[in-house]
This record gives sequence, C-alpha cells and structure tokens, in this order.
Amino acid sequence: MAEMTKQNFEAIVSKLNLNTLKLYTNPVRLSEYPLQGRKREVTAILSTFARKVISNVILLGAPGVGKTALVQGLAKKDKSRVYLEVNLSTMLVGDNGVTEAADRLRRLFEEVEIYQAEIRSQNQAQSGEIVMFIDE
Repeated sequence: MAEMTKQNFEAIVSKLNLNTLKLYTNPVRLSEYPLQGRKREVTAILSTFARKVISNVILLGAPGVGKTALVQGLAKKDKSRVYLEVNLSTMLVGDNGVTEAADRLRRLFEEVEIYQAEIRSQNQAQSGEIVMFIDE
C-alpha cells in the first residue's frame, strides 16, 4: 500500500477538483518519534475505529498532554486508514453566518466521500477509511 504523502493527496485532490478539501485539509504529519507508553489509548482508538456503527473518537485533555502526538503516531502506525487534519479555524474565518459555515462543512464531507471512493479505486489504502482530525 502506498503511504499517503502531501504530494499524493494534492495530486488526487487537484485531479478531482476537490477545492474545499484542498483549502481546509492536509494529511496528518507523521510523528518523527516512536509512539511509546500509549498502548492502551492506541488499542482503544483502533477498537473504536473497527466498530461498524458510531466509530468516532474525541480526545480530551489539557494542552500539552500529547493528543496531537497520539494522532500523529497513529497515522504512522495505522497504514489501513488515511489521516487528514481539518483546519477548522481557516474554515470559519470570514464566516458570514452559520449557514455559510454549515455549507462549507457539508461540502467538505461530500468531497471526503469522493476522495475516499478514489483512493479505494486506486487501492492506496486497504480499507479506504478516512480519519478526520480537528486539532484544538
């Protein structure tokens, strides 16, 4: 399976003209360091992702406890999913109201589904599952 790089991501997004995805997401940066001492958390997250229904995870904790590092480590370890970071603050800047923000989010999810279908067809990820990470 090919590892998701920024270049792979940008090529697919440009080819499919997924402008909302291009503006507001990027592949999660892979951790430079091994993920140590988080076996329980990794197991719990991957078990949740394996569920057929309600497979969402929320990581709560004070700043600096390693939530982002955990996701980066997961992205490096879990080769069966594509991890995308959503830049929510950029998405909401210049917002003219709740309707516009809701429309952007709707378009983002629609484009993620198109992207997912493409990576499944290219067999770049075993499952073609996408994890959307929203930091802070």
